[in-house]
Amino acid sequence: MEKSRIYAAICVAVGMAVAGYAIKGGMDNFTNRNRMVTVKGLAEKEVKADKVTWMIYVKGEGSTPKDASDAAGVSGEKLVGFLKTCGIQENEITESATSINPEQWWDDKARVSRIVGYNATKNVNVSSKNVEVVRKALARQDELIDMGVMANSNQYGNSTDDNVIYEIENFQSMKLDLMDEAIVNAEAAAKRFAENSKSKVGRIITANQGEININDKDRLTPHIKKVRLVSTITYALED
Repeated sequence: MEKSRIYAAICVAVGMAVAGYAIKGGMDNFTNRNRMVTVKGLAEKEVKADKVTWMIYVKGEGSTPKDASDAAGVSGEKLVGFLKTCGIQENEITESATSINPEQWWDDKARVSRIVGYNATKNVNVSSKNVEVVRKALARQDELIDMGVMANSNQYGNSTDDNVIYEIENFQSMKLDLMDEAIVNAEAAAKRFAENSKSKVGRIITANQGEININDKDRLTPHIKKVRLVSTITYALED
């Protein structure tokens, strides 16, 4: 009988010891799971645009719709010829149909509006991957005045810059490199935090790769873009 009691007491003691260890391990795991740090990793790169769109329009005036249309057509032909001499290829140039609007004058005496002529407008757009060639053509725009061409780039916006759009088409090819750089920078920030808190960086708990933002480097160099990616990563911290 005495031996049975001793044996039972030993079993209880062992069970309590195992339970206590399990509880401690569970608490340690719970604590570790709730120790984490969230950091941001930044990656930036300056790249040249690989596509440019230049939107231009020419005007023609005349006493009849045909005269105005013919005048705009002649200016359009001269403009296209100028673009080609600048090295822009024919398949990079598109022309729209000519639009014609009457020019009206209000006769105060007769209290009627009279048509005194017609204005014709023709759009010519350049879309090219030869960015430097188009930039050189932009610098030669004044030559159009000597050719008698009434060309303008302000129909679509408030300044010429609004009608010259520089883009990056191959940004997907640099996305992986930017992500790698952002992750490296994020991990470095996490390690610095861990060192200050006497911890070590563990596994990644959550990660947001972020979006790529593309902006002009500055107003003077819109053909150079600043590509930026910010990744948000949460790491576990371990003792």
